[in-house]
Amino acid sequence: MSDNSLKGKNVVVLGGSRGVGREIVRRVHAKLASVLAVARGRGSLENLAQELKGVRILALDASQPDAPQQVFEALPPDVLVICGGAIPSTAPLQDLSWAQFAAPWETDVRMSFLFCSHALRAPLAPEPLQTLFRA
Repeated sequence: MSDNSLKGKNVVVLGGSRGVGREIVRRVHAKLASVLAVARGRGSLENLAQELKGVRILALDASQPDAPQQVFEALPPDVLVICGGAIPSTAPLQDLSWAQFAAPWETDVRMSFLFCSHALRAPLAPEPLQTLFRA
């Protein structure tokens, strides 16, 4: 990717308030993208918005059925980064309950399914002519 390939693009980062997601937000913001950081924790998001002026934030649980609609209304993404999810239990398998074992499936996989499904149903932005007719 060139240094300015994200300039002016809308980038949505699910799980953007901490860890790897926060670093992705920081880096795409530095490349002059319009960024929406989405996470459950409002406090972490507000800290991020103070640190990186111009980054938009949205506190919600991205595994909920209405989350994609809310996110796409807040900032229709050119790039969607799915980086959030459940923190898996590190206990031995025999010590896990079904709820602990299934948490990543019910959160991470559901979130990916919901957002990918929504993105595939959303109308595509028109392709700029200069992109269509590159030599």
